[in-house]
Amino acid sequence: MLKVKYKPSKTQKENLKYMWRNTFEQFLMINKGISAKLAEEMIGNDLEIKAQNLVLECKKQWEERKGGEAVSGKVKLPEQKFHVIPNTWCKLLNSQVTPCPKRRKPGLACSSWYIKRVHGIELKDVQDIWKDDISGVTQLDKKIKKNK
Repeated sequence: MLKVKYKPSKTQKENLKYMWRNTFEQFLMINKGISAKLAEEMIGNDLEIKAQNLVLECKKQWEERKGGEAVSGKVKLPEQKFHVIPNTWCKLLNSQVTPCPKRRKPGLACSSWYIKRVHGIELKDVQDIWKDDISGVTQLDKKIKKNK
């Protein structure tokens, strides 16, 4: 018997991750200019782990079917992070990639670096805000709800 194992290429994996991030960004109406790393942290789920678990589950069920056994229920996947994304956060992200309303020059986005350099206003970087203020709070909210 010939067993064929499908192994996706690196390009296929990257394309799938891109489509997943793009769908997430469209759902939240976030501009595409935010970093991919930040978008993946906001999603909070590892796509490769989900895919590997799905493949293992399908293989297990196939072996059960071949052996004439009853197909067992789905295996519970390991718990993934889940973040509640506030609308104000989405607006802040979009403001980081929109042109400066004061200067009105294309190509000058209102990032925290630009605001500090051009306007002299100190702002915390969005990635630092995500790590320090939002990510920790949403994880805490989940733990509180789980304990109730």
